[in-house]
Amino acid sequence: MTKDNPFSDIEKKVQIGLELGVFNDPLGGKLLQLYRKGILDQWSAGQIISRVANGQRKEAAINIPFKQPQLHSGELILGADSNRNPIKSYVQYFNAGGLLVANTGSGKTTLVPKQASSLRLPRSGVDNFTGT
Repeated sequence: MTKDNPFSDIEKKVQIGLELGVFNDPLGGKLLQLYRKGILDQWSAGQIISRVANGQRKEAAINIPFKQPQLHSGELILGADSNRNPIKSYVQYFNAGGLLVANTGSGKTTLVPKQASSLRLPRSGVDNFTGT
C-alpha cells in the first residue's frame, strides 16, 4: 500500500475477482471469507491471485466484446427468425447504450419503440417480458 494508492495488491485482485465472478464456488467463498476476516496466509493469497489471473485470461479469450450478465432479470424479445423462433437478448445488455447498424428499410426506426413497448413490470409467477 502506498500513499498514492490506498488499496493493496490483494485488495485490487479481490475486487477484480468479484467483478469476474471467480469466487462463485465453495472454495472461492471460503477464500473471500478468510480475506474479509483478515486471515490470509501465503497459500490463500496465492489462490486468490491465481483465480483472478485465470478469470482474466478466460475473459480475454471470449468472443463477445462485453461481460456476460451475472443476474438475469429477463429477456427482451427483438423479433423472430425465419422459423418463428424468438430472437432474444438479456435486458442487462441494454444498460450501457448501443449501436444499431442496418440497411435502409430494415426497421431501425421501429425497433426501439418495439423494444420499449415489450418491457413491463414483473409480476409474480409471470415472465418479465412478453413476445407480443
